[in-house]
Amino acid sequence: MYKNGLDIVNGNSGGTLPNIQTNLGGLNLSGGLYGATNNRIAFHSLGDSYTGTEAANLYTAVQAFQTTLSRNV
Repeated sequence: MYKNGLDIVNGNSGGTLPNIQTNLGGLNLSGGLYGATNNRIAFHSLGDSYTGTEAANLYTAVQAFQTTLSRNV
């Protein structure tokens, strides 16, 4: 898991990835939204198998784009 281009969680739990609904700004609890938030989210990416370099490059590109729109965070 990466946050702001930095590797904050590293590891592999093994097995296959689950096929479940995801919620942005809340938890999926038995198929329902739980703990929703009203926080604003400037950008979100969900993917599989980013390398550290790819994650850092994505972060840099998004920051540059957000800055051109005067909404960098």
